[in-house]
Amino acid sequence: MYRITLGLKHELPFANLSRRFPRVLVYRWCNSTVDYLEVDCRSNTCADVSGWLNTYSSQSGFELVYEYTSPTHMSVIVNCRCNAQNSTLRLAESYSCLWVAPVTYLGGEESFDLLVFDYDRFQKLFNEYERLGDAVVKRKVYVPTNTLRDSFAVSLSSLFSSLTQRQIRVLEEAMTRGYYEVPRRTSIKQIAAALGLSESTTQEHLSRAEAKVVRAIAPYLRLYARTPQLSDEPAVQGVREGYEQ
Repeated sequence: MYRITLGLKHELPFANLSRRFPRVLVYRWCNSTVDYLEVDCRSNTCADVSGWLNTYSSQSGFELVYEYTSPTHMSVIVNCRCNAQNSTLRLAESYSCLWVAPVTYLGGEESFDLLVFDYDRFQKLFNEYERLGDAVVKRKVYVPTNTLRDSFAVSLSSLFSSLTQRQIRVLEEAMTRGYYEVPRRTSIKQIAAALGLSESTTQEHLSRAEAKVVRAIAPYLRLYARTPQLSDEPAVQGVREGYEQ
């Protein structure tokens, strides 16, 4: 089984939103009946995005059933009419692939992970995506089938697979010796001595490992950072439920 990260640019729903507001970051969760969107509007006004969504929903036949809007954040639920003709996710399912939430939209690009059990079928699916627009495989990782449940949480391989064995060794040693405690219980010099490496080599491996881990957790960090805390949000203001076209 493979976990494959795709980047797609096309004309299907929600990609239009990302093209219209390319600096807005959108997270999407979807099942067969509803789409839930978390929208970070810090680079644009949420009022503009809200207006576009209302117009788009009325024109496309989607029903906007819930919307919360703050100056920097939106939570939106729409009743979807997704099928293999108008949804990249339903199309993936038609080729026996599992997609991993959330889907992200940024800069006009849709990005998501697929769990692929039959690579020949995936190649046919990829050909379908290429017919829709631009398609690229950003990452492909082999995943043992007995770790499938991990793929629907924060996958360990997504966090650490880009690290070399030496980087993992140095990072683990630093953690074990208290390098990340406050105050620190060790130094680069002591870590280097324990591993039989020079200080410069140890520092380089550690810096590269830290950078890779931070890049790997960036999507989850952005998602958490853009989620307003309940104490900061008004209880009622800006919430609209039961929207009717």
